[in-house]
Amino acid sequence: MAACIAGYTLVDHAGLDHAAPIPYLELVMIPTSIAYLAGAAALWGPRALAAELRPGTAVTGLAMFGAYALALAALARAVPGVAAIALVG
Repeated sequence: MAACIAGYTLVDHAGLDHAAPIPYLELVMIPTSIAYLAGAAALWGPRALAAELRPGTAVTGLAMFGAYALALAALARAVPGVAAIALVG
C-alpha cells in the first residue's frame, strides 16, 4: 500500500507542475468517473445505477473530492515525501 501511495504522490506532484490543484483534480477525476459510470451502467444496467444515486452518495462524492483537493493543495506546497507521510499517517 505504501508503494501505491508513494507512486500516486509522485505522479500528482508532477501533475501539479502543470496545473493548480482543483483543475488538476478535475482533469484526473472526470474521465475516470465517466469510465466508471459507463462500466457500472453496462454491468448492472442504468436502472440499478440510478437507484443508487441518493443524496448521501452525492455528499460522499463531494467530501472525497474536497479531501483529495486538500491533499493536492498540501502537496503543491510541500516536499512530496513530507506530504505522503502526512497522507499515510
